[in-house]
Amino acid sequence: MVERYCRPIAVLSLLFFSLQIFCVREQRRAEENRAVEILDGDTITLSNGITVRYVGIDTPEEGEPFYSEAKEANERLVKGNTVRLEFDLQARDKYGRMLAYVYVDTLMVNLWLLKEGLANIYPHPPNLRHLQEFCAVQKQAREEHLGIWSLPPPREATHYLALKDSYRFHRPSCSAVKDKPPEELRVYSTREEALNDCLSPCRSCRP
Repeated sequence: MVERYCRPIAVLSLLFFSLQIFCVREQRRAEENRAVEILDGDTITLSNGITVRYVGIDTPEEGEPFYSEAKEANERLVKGNTVRLEFDLQARDKYGRMLAYVYVDTLMVNLWLLKEGLANIYPHPPNLRHLQEFCAVQKQAREEHLGIWSLPPPREATHYLALKDSYRFHRPSCSAVKDKPPEELRVYSTREEALNDCLSPCRSCRP
């Protein structure tokens, strides 16, 4: 009986230990490197060739308002500087980019961009370590109408929907939610309500 329960525990312990070793190796490969190329407001290339995507935030895409401002601010903060990377539970995304909270000295760049209204939160499980802090800073930027929050809001919908296991919110007509059963959805009366719940707007339906 004891052996039956101990084997799964041993396997889980080994997996956890292996994950810790992987994260340490990833960290040693990337931390304390110079930022040599600024790809956009939330992506850089390090002197060791690694591409880093700022985890937990999303800056405007090229052609969108405040794209240039976010990219230029990112460049002023990090280009040519030594950056320190803090990792969450998932070290890389599906594109092979490293996911990190990026620091110049004691300044977390992810957080600064949110504070200035040059990014919105973009929660991506399991990397949620700083979600509540990010959400609070974004709320302040919204209230002060900074950056992207100074723009006129999108056309209002009758309500907004989010999958219960997701951090995105959508218009009711969005393909991501329109055919989902009610028990799988959360309903928000206003866009502000969804934003206050630390959700980010869908990039397809743009609520």
